[in-house]
Amino acid sequence: MKLEHRLQKRLELRVQPIPLLILEAKILELPALELEEAVINEVEANPMLDLPDSLEKSIDRMLKKAQDFPYEPELNAHPMGGYEEDTPSFEEVLESPPVSVWDRLEVQASAEFTDEKDRKIGMAILDNLDGKGFLSISEEELAEKTKEELEYVRKIRRCFMEFDPKGSGSLSITEFLLFQLLSRKLISEEEFEDFSKKLDEDKIREITHNLKISLLPYPFSLYEQSSTSYIIPEIIFRIVNQKIQVELYESPFTSLSINPVYEEMLKSDKTPKDIKRFLAKKYKSAQKFREALIKRKEYIRRIAEFIAQKQEDFLLGKVSFPVPVSQKDAALELDIPPSTLNRILKEKYADTPRGVFALRFFFKHGVRGTNFTLSQDELLDIIKEIIDSEDKAYPLSDEEITAILNQRGIKIKRRTVTQKRKKLGIPSSRERKIKR
Repeated sequence: MKLEHRLQKRLELRVQPIPLLILEAKILELPALELEEAVINEVEANPMLDLPDSLEKSIDRMLKKAQDFPYEPELNAHPMGGYEEDTPSFEEVLESPPVSVWDRLEVQASAEFTDEKDRKIGMAILDNLDGKGFLSISEEELAEKTKEELEYVRKIRRCFMEFDPKGSGSLSITEFLLFQLLSRKLISEEEFEDFSKKLDEDKIREITHNLKISLLPYPFSLYEQSSTSYIIPEIIFRIVNQKIQVELYESPFTSLSINPVYEEMLKSDKTPKDIKRFLAKKYKSAQKFREALIKRKEYIRRIAEFIAQKQEDFLLGKVSFPVPVSQKDAALELDIPPSTLNRILKEKYADTPRGVFALRFFFKHGVRGTNFTLSQDELLDIIKEIIDSEDKAYPLSDEEITAILNQRGIKIKRRTVTQKRKKLGIPSSRERKIKR
């Protein structure tokens, strides 16, 4: 047998997420307490970063105090995975599971769309997903944004829908429900295309009910989770001279600076090359981290000012409910991608003169009337008022309540009335009936 050396070309598909995009996305998502923990760990991992002197002294005092207690790995775990020993850098931590649904989709898009044209469309789809995983703009608008042919955009969106979670980028609930049937091979590709044009949501739900199968309500439903136990309101609204004044929570942990000693070593010609390479890498990472923190703060400031403007009457106590503003409309007005806005709103709170509210509270879809828009809470109040004033011997059915609302100019479906009635904890007309 003769042994020979050969050179062979091999094509490999590798998942290479973009570190800066992932870093910014993760920092946007983190609530204040988790962000402070992440900052401390990044400072420990990167010698180029410095905390303010006063904060350093406070942390030193806490560490000395902690020496009186025995070490417990479970209690001293790194807040984002791993332990204090050999603490990974923030970027390494971000690539470790569990990742958010946005990161998951971004990694898949980076791997699948290797062509620049495909990647541009894929990332545009990702940037325009709403909080439930639906595409918040039409295919025509997407084609206009990317300056690509409509048919080609449709092809890339169809490919995007195959990513995990499946159905991400669907245009509607109807399309998403049909896509689930297609994924389970209950309908063919041709039927999927045909039914998308002919069937509505109610008809599909009736079909799935008869088939005795359950479908997800929206693409991101499997990946929803909430683990925040304690909160720090990041926005504070105060009333000053009958005007709303905005303040932002200023965390001392986010006022980071570059370590002057190591910065000088990086600039010095006397520093060995291998050390300079190490410091240069850490310097670049430190700058990215600081930029991401600044961008996060700027986004929150813009959103705070937007809420103060749109919801001034609610914050002043002049009206009972906030003005309906959808995340899609807010993102358009703020010139922020819907996916970015959704990340910022996640698990963040505002302290207002009327109590502490999640930021999502101020961004809800309204119910359109003839010449007005109602908030969801106002609609609940109206339905409750109608039911409270009914004749208990002849209680109103959901169809009759729907007819009354339509007469008042509130265009709504019977199914929605049923959902709202159940949300109020009000039984059906049959159960409400009182015999005389």
